[in-house]
Amino acid sequence: MNDYMTRWRDGNRSGHGYAFGADDDIDIEDACRTEGATLRYELDTPNTYLVERDGAEIVVCDAHGWWAVTVQQ
Repeated sequence: MNDYMTRWRDGNRSGHGYAFGADDDIDIEDACRTEGATLRYELDTPNTYLVERDGAEIVVCDAHGWWAVTVQQ
């Protein structure tokens, strides 16, 4: 699972991070509903999740709001 975090960090540093969900989505389930994504599981890093949308794997973390990086298309 560390590989997901490495890919998240690399993608975010490369400018591929984006807001996920709505500003008022309090939990990951709400953010997934807003985005039409499916929650897969929580990663080893607290408040960090693997979700899937349209076949893409996305790592989403709570960084004072949901922040995502697509880690695999």
